[in-house]
Amino acid sequence: MSRIYNEKIDFEFDEEIYTVKEWEDAIKNGWIWNDCGCGYWVKDDMKSKDEVFSTPPLDATHVTWYSK
Repeated sequence: MSRIYNEKIDFEFDEEIYTVKEWEDAIKNGWIWNDCGCGYWVKDDMKSKDEVFSTPPLDATHVTWYSK
């Protein structure tokens, strides 16, 4: 199963980019949680419109995170 990645990452604007492993570690260690911002799944420098706290990673390799 895969998702649609339809927006190119803007590396100047999308500053917080994590690998899926780094993302999972940040959640596990309490550094990031649902109420402190929002994030989207990324693959091949393209992001999806699927929010990370409401969908599984599937084939994503990274997360772009936007803190509040």
